[in-house]
Amino acid sequence: MTRVTFAAVACLVCEFIGGGRRQHFLCAMVAAGPASPAQGAPPASLSLPDPDLARFEKVIQEQLREARARLLAPAQNSASAKSDLAQLYGQLGKLYQTYDLKDAALTCYLKAQTLDPTAFAWRYYSGYIYQANGDPQTAVLHFQNALQIRPDDLATLVRVAQAYTDLNQTELAKPIFEKVLRLDKSCVPALVGLGKFALSGNDYKGAVELFQEALALDPKASSIEYQLAMAYRRLGNLSQAQAHLLRQGSRQPQMPDSLIEELEGLKKGKAALWRRGARAINGGRVAEAVKDFRELVTLDPEDATSRMYLGIALARAGDGKQAIEQYSEALQRAPGNAGVHYNLGVVLAERGAVEQAVEHLQAALRSDSQMTKAHFQLANLLMRLGHYAEAPSEYAAVVRMEPRNAFARLMEAMALVRLKNYSAARDKLEQAVTAVPGDSDLKTALARLLAACPEESVRDGPRALQMIQQVMSNEKSFDLEQGQALAMALAAIGQFQEAAKIQRFMIAELERAGQVDLARLLRANLTSYERDQPCLIPWRDDDPIFSPVPGKMGVSAELSAPALLGEDLSK
Repeated sequence: MTRVTFAAVACLVCEFIGGGRRQHFLCAMVAAGPASPAQGAPPASLSLPDPDLARFEKVIQEQLREARARLLAPAQNSASAKSDLAQLYGQLGKLYQTYDLKDAALTCYLKAQTLDPTAFAWRYYSGYIYQANGDPQTAVLHFQNALQIRPDDLATLVRVAQAYTDLNQTELAKPIFEKVLRLDKSCVPALVGLGKFALSGNDYKGAVELFQEALALDPKASSIEYQLAMAYRRLGNLSQAQAHLLRQGSRQPQMPDSLIEELEGLKKGKAALWRRGARAINGGRVAEAVKDFRELVTLDPEDATSRMYLGIALARAGDGKQAIEQYSEALQRAPGNAGVHYNLGVVLAERGAVEQAVEHLQAALRSDSQMTKAHFQLANLLMRLGHYAEAPSEYAAVVRMEPRNAFARLMEAMALVRLKNYSAARDKLEQAVTAVPGDSDLKTALARLLAACPEESVRDGPRALQMIQQVMSNEKSFDLEQGQALAMALAAIGQFQEAAKIQRFMIAELERAGQVDLARLLRANLTSYERDQPCLIPWRDDDPIFSPVPGKMGVSAELSAPALLGEDLSK
């Protein structure tokens, strides 16, 4: 491209954003062609950077040296195609940028641009680095050069608009943000950018609308909360301003940026693999997670935590056998690792080895008595094994650490019911209903116990009826548990015909749904009601509630590196 054509294209960009003296001054700068290194444009020749790599892991040092060596290889001489050399420089620049060696990266990108002026990526990455280094003026030049190659690239448009904003050139930034929203109405940074302009222009209502739309699209972008608070404050709505001010944080709005995301994929080393693997498994990309964690184990085969991560990924992928192998290897290296014991216990439980699972969950708690989920899973398994006397203390430990855990509270009471300690079970359910007043399962269980407890001192038919009617009224319908509780409560106060009517209805519905075996179980209570007898068995001994399935807490909960590694991998 000749210099004349280059200037003409730059001016077309300025015409798009409104024209004017300041815009065409920028065109003049762009048209001037290669500038001095201080201005960020590529000089005629640049020496190949050789930054100090001593602070990096060995695997990263090797990665960077190999990429640099490819450029120094005898094959890379003057006879090599310029585009091929540009690619090698650009790829080395990406690696340097990946590991925050910005000066070295920039040198490579500038050299790549001289070799291949048509390549978009090297111009974009250069602009990104200048912007990150606090030089928006030079960043604008590189982003505008990139836009000549891809005029509608959203990430570049957003970043150049943000650079203009940093330069207080609102008249240049605003139309670009508006163009972005025409291309993608869900672009949160563009909404925020326009919201800030509305706020500074005293259009407070418009600012609120834009910030609210942005937050709805990206609720985790807590930095928007402050801007929204300021807009509400200017509107005089101090209560809303205070509410959003309390929720403010530092997380900036996110947008898709494939080029920057590529850099994350280049990272090697343990920390990078932990982050990438954790994100993959939390995002449901289990095959990627397995690959990353296998590489992590290869880097450090003696690290028990790395093997635990691989085990979690394998378990999530459905390969329980290999997961158990990794957990077992991890325990040979760290016999007291609570996380490994816990995850191994969960996988063993899912494969039917319940007694072995109990042993590992108990071992996890010996190492870490505050591991709430281990107490919870252990209690569930003890119930399944019929060790009812041991389960209440485990559920109680969960309740102490998670007072609003309604299921743990319910199961603590159910274990006491199975032990026929009805008064203690009632007391636990009373406490649970007070602690978690909105939970209908707790109220239903309490109503059922009050209606059908074999101990007269515990029974309270009128209260049971009042409680279950309230539950059903709130939910505008009822399920099988609530229906049985209602029938029991009606029978407890002598309304046997009504109890029988409800029981027949539930039996008919179950039979219609093909659940004949379950319908048959309800007939015993129907016979009692038809004989004008109350039910004095709140739950049968074989009721499924006494055999809770522990679920997949160890492999389906989000992988949390910080808990075990002391490092925030969520960023």
